[in-house]
Formats: sequence, structure tokens, C-alpha cells
Amino acid sequence: MPEANKRYVADATAVLNEVASSATGAVGFFVQFADPENANFKLIAEKGLKVIPVASREILHIKLTGQAVYQLQAFELKSGGVFVKATQAATACTPVATITGSPEVFGGDRDKVDDQKDMIERIRVIPAEQLLPQESRIRGLIRFAKELSDQGVEELLALVETTRSKLEAPAK
Repeated sequence: MPEANKRYVADATAVLNEVASSATGAVGFFVQFADPENANFKLIAEKGLKVIPVASREILHIKLTGQAVYQLQAFELKSGGVFVKATQAATACTPVATITGSPEVFGGDRDKVDDQKDMIERIRVIPAEQLLPQESRIRGLIRFAKELSDQGVEELLALVETTRSKLEAPAK
């Protein structure tokens, strides 16, 4: 996309307002934990906007030192009820923490290389749930997310690819 067609705004709320007020079919991009109680996700529902999750086989196959960087998770964006169907979206998510800066960046400084390797290994063995805040809203948010089964991942990726090909096909 040419730079002239791009607009940069201050935050996710500004992205949503810009897209909602566009008369030319604007698309916005932002990254945020999918929490139905978050003001931005309420704004999405209020403005009647559609969430297009970021997911592809290429993204899900990215590995760092043999470990997957992303996993596919489904999020409940709007609770269901007796007469209302729940709204869900699935997207690529990173684990709780990813440490950047491989030990090799320290060159020949053996102490720094060893310290970096030690830090990465110590963090790697800590269970992810221990890295989450213990008494905060984050715990409640996690209940809105669930990791998808391998079959669910394949079905969702097939749907994403079909949708993408239909969107990229010339209009008839």
C-alpha cells in the first residue's frame, strides 16, 4: 500500500474512530488483548465494526530456538445470552513473555554471554502462570481466552485463507 494511503493515529481508540467515520472502507490495525470489558472492544461493538484476526500458517510456524513464538487463541469478544449469540475471534498470540537479545549480541564478552544464557534458561523453566500478576484483572481476562486444538487451528486457518482469497479476488 502506498504511504499516501496510510494514516497514523495516536492509539487504538483513534484507529477505531477513524475507521468508523470513514466513508471509503478504511481498515485499521492495532494490537490489544481481547477483553470484552475493554472500552475499545465495546467501541467495536457499538460502531458495528468487524474484527479481522491476524493468523496464518506462516505466523504460527515462526520458531525461536525451536519453540513456537505464536499460538492461536480464541477470544470471546461479546458474551452470549438466551437470544444473542456470543462473538468470538481467534488470532495469533505470543506467550506471556518473550526475551529478546540472543547471547551472541554480546560478542566476545564471555561473562555477558553466560549471564544472558542463564537468564533465558531461568525464565524458560518458570511456569507461565507464575509470571502473571496474582491479584489483578488479568486473571479474569484469561478466562476469555482459550488455546485452540490442532483441528480448530487448521479449520480457522482454512477459513482465513478462503476469506483472504475472496477479498483479494477482483470484483465482478
